[in-house]
Amino acid sequence: MPTYHKCFNVFSKVVMLEKIKTLLLVFNTIGLITLIIMLNKVNQKSVAKSKLAQLPQEETKVVMPKLDNSSISESESPMPSNSSLVPNTDLIVLNSDNEQFEAAQIQRRRLINEICSDTSNRRKLIKLQRLYEKSMHDKVIAFTAIWQHKLLSCNPSKVGSTTLTSMYMQLNKGKGWHPQHGDIHTRWHKMQSHSMNKDDKRKLLKLLKANQTQDYLTFMSFRHPLERLYSAYWDRVATKINRIRRVETFAQFIAHVGSSKVYNTHWSPIVVTCDPCQYQFKYFLQMETFTRDLEQISEKLDLDFKVSYEAKNSHGDQRSKTNKDYEIWLEDVNAESLQNFLSRFEMDFRLFGYDLEFFLKLLDKKRIN
Repeated sequence: MPTYHKCFNVFSKVVMLEKIKTLLLVFNTIGLITLIIMLNKVNQKSVAKSKLAQLPQEETKVVMPKLDNSSISESESPMPSNSSLVPNTDLIVLNSDNEQFEAAQIQRRRLINEICSDTSNRRKLIKLQRLYEKSMHDKVIAFTAIWQHKLLSCNPSKVGSTTLTSMYMQLNKGKGWHPQHGDIHTRWHKMQSHSMNKDDKRKLLKLLKANQTQDYLTFMSFRHPLERLYSAYWDRVATKINRIRRVETFAQFIAHVGSSKVYNTHWSPIVVTCDPCQYQFKYFLQMETFTRDLEQISEKLDLDFKVSYEAKNSHGDQRSKTNKDYEIWLEDVNAESLQNFLSRFEMDFRLFGYDLEFFLKLLDKKRIN
């Protein structure tokens, strides 16, 4: 091979090596610049998060009611509950009535699931139900089924039942209730007796018990145990509608309710009437938020129902009740009667998130005095 060819080949190889070195240098430089940019962005985000953490937070969290678990043992085995209905969410921004309603439902279902899943609580409920078993002839006395609207509910007396019955009548016949129609509850029970035979009653309970109500709107209503009894006393007993032997005063009424084994839909525990541990309800209407809750239910039914409920649980007194009110109501109730009342209604207090601790302290005071 001629000498100039050899020189040319050597020169070409040198040039190629230089190009490769240049390209490697360029790539390294680009990579280094990219890495610097990425590190700078990460640093900026860290600084932003640090500043954000120092700002006041405005989110509204759903907080579970504090429970007194001193008398509740650890669960021995899981019990049936509404857990399949509870979405996994802890943070809800409450901007509308609907959002407030849904947030309250999450909180209420969680509490009921928690209490029902405890074996010792379930045993207490079974014991309570057996207490009224002989006198509770109709297990669906407070249940309503409007099949054409796929509505199933349980509404004990003295928990907005008159307003709810008016809504049911409007759903069932397209008309509400008016005073000239006569007693609303008597009229509704007659309508239900024609549309609810024994098979329908069994079907209703089976659907709720087996949690086969995905296509139905299901709900139950509840109220503070003492406020419900106070309302029942003035509405039913003081007016002599329900005559109870040797019961004249509210203190005597509390003593009677705490010891009686006779079921009455107006004042027997709500957990006996509706049993949310056994029957699966999607919504829970609370007396303290009754107007808002029922309006939301009406919307879900596409019903133009105007809620005209007025609280009449204390001689027309519509104030929010306080512990001071409760203490005044129970002033003449002795320790034994109060203890029996609390024992009988413990599950109502716990399942629906009402403060039991205040009444236990009041019981201690009465024992000392």
